[in-house]
Amino acid sequence: MNIVHFDQFDKYIKKNKAKNQLLIKLIVLLLIFIFIVGSVFFVFQSTMGEINKFGSLTSINQESKKIIIPSGTSFDGVHEILISEGIIPDEKIFGFSKYKLYYFFNPDEIFVVQAGEYIVNPNTKVKDIFSVIGCKEVTVTIKEGLRIEEIAEVLEKNLPNFDKNEFINLAKNFSPNNELKLEYKEIFPKFLEGYLFPDTYRFCDDTEEIKVIEKMLITFEQKVYLKIKNDLEKNNKDLNEIINIASMIEKESLHKDDESYMISGIIYNRLQANMPLGIDATSQYGGGYNEKQKTWWPTGSELDRLVTEKDPYNTRLNLGLPPTPISNPGLESIDAAVNPKKSDYYYYLHDSQGNIYYAKNLNEHNRNVCRYLGRCN
Repeated sequence: MNIVHFDQFDKYIKKNKAKNQLLIKLIVLLLIFIFIVGSVFFVFQSTMGEINKFGSLTSINQESKKIIIPSGTSFDGVHEILISEGIIPDEKIFGFSKYKLYYFFNPDEIFVVQAGEYIVNPNTKVKDIFSVIGCKEVTVTIKEGLRIEEIAEVLEKNLPNFDKNEFINLAKNFSPNNELKLEYKEIFPKFLEGYLFPDTYRFCDDTEEIKVIEKMLITFEQKVYLKIKNDLEKNNKDLNEIINIASMIEKESLHKDDESYMISGIIYNRLQANMPLGIDATSQYGGGYNEKQKTWWPTGSELDRLVTEKDPYNTRLNLGLPPTPISNPGLESIDAAVNPKKSDYYYYLHDSQGNIYYAKNLNEHNRNVCRYLGRCN
């Protein structure tokens, strides 16, 4: 039988007492933490309930109200207008506007405000007021080098009620009326290929086709025409010719180093020498949609067929520029068309890695074709 001495037992009690006290402290801290988290969660849930209840609250105006939203009005500005016009109550929670909190916690319901005059009817829910004075915003990126039909396809995929056929018809038969907010209407041709400026746009999801065109043309005015206007006048250059050349550069250049400017110079050299431009992209454009390859820009045997066919866009068979631009070019291609790089070159080609090679005459070009493309006669 083992005998436990009193002094050993006392040490055992003291040792375990310290452990128990630590355990009790941890349990108390855990309970306090749970209480705090639970309280915060309860307050948050209650607050969210109040905020969402406010969003579903009907407007306090008892008759239809006309409100005016000036251009450039911010979200806070709209808030002040709605309060001052007696459409929504100025309710707060913890010193913050319930109206602002509702849209902060429900960002999917925020609409883009549009300037103008609007009628807000009685009993309109707070969360629905933006559908009266604004719209859902959709961001659409139009890449460089697309043709009208391709742009229409991109827009149709992003805008729910967009009619691509209506857009194509309007873009190919453009008639600038007084309702369009264009500063330089006279610069735009009836056929808008080349003038639908590639950029990232923010549209209302219900924007009409003509308004999409208007926004793209306004962007062209601001980002292109105003930038090159003085150069055109100074050098007596024609805008449509510049856009036509830029549209070819866009399809031919890989935009490495200065090749866009070199290709531009070669196009001008050929025009001045009265040589065919020989740009296959123009034949691709003239051929339209290729059902066999399911593309607007066929290659291989389909391209080989196109460059032998008589067509106004075939720049192997016809001298001068194609009848219209063949794509909608970006800023670099347009700048290159305005500021070509002078050289003695008349030919160029890209190898399979995208490297470009220039030649001064046909013999040099044929050697490059053999060396870099493996097509030797």
